[in-house]
Order: sequence, then structure tokens, then C-alpha cells
Amino acid sequence: MNDKTYNGWSNYETWQAYVWITSSENEYNLLEKVKRCPGGLYDRADMLRAYYETDLRISLDLDGVFSEASLFGDLLRGAFGRINWLELLQE
Repeated sequence: MNDKTYNGWSNYETWQAYVWITSSENEYNLLEKVKRCPGGLYDRADMLRAYYETDLRISLDLDGVFSEASLFGDLLRGAFGRINWLELLQE
């Protein structure tokens, strides 16, 4: 984790996820709850990722904009895939 590349974070996507998660009381409380869950760090990171991945899928499917292959859908999924969930839990 010594190779920080964006505002002290491993990448822009992770920093942006942290900004949004910690800017909402509900989201911040979820993050803190996941940090205290039993199990290893990787399990907790996967739990956090799965929660937001479900939210992403619901968001994409509700409006139908990204339900089919598209440039914007692929870009959004790519950015989501770059989030370092382990790093979010270690902050």
C-alpha cells in the first residue's frame, strides 16, 4: 500500500468510493459495521464489494440504460472493478 497514486489512495476509483461512502451517514455506518464483521479481511472486502455490486446492478437495470452492452455500461463496470475494497476497510 505504499504506492499511492491519487490523494493518498491506490487509484481514483478507490478514493472516489471512499469520499462517497464516508459522506453519507448510512453508508459510513455500513462500512464500519463491515469492518467489525467476523472473518478475514478478504471476506469482509468481498462482503462490501458484493453489497455495492448489488446496488450497481439494481441501478443499471432499473432504468434500462445499461441493461444491454454499451460503452457507458462497460466504462461504469470497469471503474467499479478498479475499487480496492481491501484499502477501504483498512482506512
